[in-house]
Amino acid sequence: MKAEASLKPVTVLRWRDRWLWDTSYVVSFTLVPLVISAMLIPPLLPLLGKRAFLIMLLEAVGLLFAAVFGWVGHLVRRLKGTLPKSDAEIAEALIFRRPLTSPGVAVLHSDRLELFRVVGEPIIVPFTDIASISEVRWFNGKMLWWKRGFELDLKNGQRVGVAVPEPFGRRWRALLSS
Repeated sequence: MKAEASLKPVTVLRWRDRWLWDTSYVVSFTLVPLVISAMLIPPLLPLLGKRAFLIMLLEAVGLLFAAVFGWVGHLVRRLKGTLPKSDAEIAEALIFRRPLTSPGVAVLHSDRLELFRVVGEPIIVPFTDIASISEVRWFNGKMLWWKRGFELDLKNGQRVGVAVPEPFGRRWRALLSS
């Protein structure tokens, strides 16, 4: 196992390595189109009639989606902020323990992986308890969409999975497998 000090901080610069609950996605893909369409409805109301109310209903659904999306992002950032500062490497993660999936934060130490879910108790996986590790096949791809995902089969028969941004995942798999 490599020493904890050998881990260098990872800066996630590419948009595709960010998590979907990043607030920039909420603004870019949800709120901006909703605001633009809301501004266009009053002048178009005489032309659209009752259909304008259908558009407004769709906007309300979009705003609800954006609110939930932003709330999950807030919970993940707050969870990340409450973790004690250490030399360990911390990444936002998607944590799954079949059949449930939860966003959260993964912390890689020299001897264990700690998974802090937004909902539920933390999961601590000592490296000595890992029987095997395999890549996750989700969205019909080798990687979790554009994330690096892997499943840890534990010696007690349980299975725990985690997906982290690609730059973390490459290094983490090597460390977890050693």
